[in-house]
Amino acid sequence: WVSYTNYPTGELWRCKVDGSEPLQLTFLPAGASKPSWSHDNRQIIFAEDNPGKPTRIRSVSVGGGPPQDLVSDDANNFSPDLSPDGKSLVFMRYAGSDDPALYVFNVETRQMSALPESNRMANPNWSLDGRFIAALAPQSKGVMVFDVTSKKWLRLTELPVGFYTWSNDGKFIYFDTLVNNEPAFYRVRVADRKLERVVSLNELPRRAWGSMGSWTGLAPDGSPLAVKDNSTQEIYALDWQE
Repeated sequence: WVSYTNYPTGELWRCKVDGSEPLQLTFLPAGASKPSWSHDNRQIIFAEDNPGKPTRIRSVSVGGGPPQDLVSDDANNFSPDLSPDGKSLVFMRYAGSDDPALYVFNVETRQMSALPESNRMANPNWSLDGRFIAALAPQSKGVMVFDVTSKKWLRLTELPVGFYTWSNDGKFIYFDTLVNNEPAFYRVRVADRKLERVVSLNELPRRAWGSMGSWTGLAPDGSPLAVKDNSTQEIYALDWQE
């Protein structure tokens, strides 16, 4: 199964990998971003943006139905990711006057705590073994990982990063450098920070931008995924009479 947000309107959908059995899960005016599957594959976690309201973190059944609140208060809460055991949720939180920071929410106790030294970091994601939380460094200048045991951050790369994702074995982080003049897909090994270029994205039309940028990721078999912009642009002239 695949979950995705429709471009450019932002509704949340799910379907099978071949595109069959599509089902719309959220509806306008609410927009959805960064969907992720629960550990039991029964729920999809996402951030909901409603005009005039704070951004909330919600979940919805893969079979459809009304979404339910997970984290909902007066702050704007973005970019959720559920831990592999389903007990904790990491997300970006912006309370208005403060810089955005990363927080962990305990699903069972409903308690919330800030990750140390995570101000202005973004797009957090758990490693598959739950040992690390990866995040974009401030201003997207590299990827960093937080060791849950030692409570310390490690910078893996200083290249400008768009989207990133963990490899299926948890040993690498794959990411794109779409903001560069020579966009490419890279991977960096967590153990020794060895950097490898996987494939160039220079010839891929990339004008389509969602709420969090132009997405890239990995398929279940490890193949790189990217959004291709198939739209066209034309010039029009409009005459009118008052």
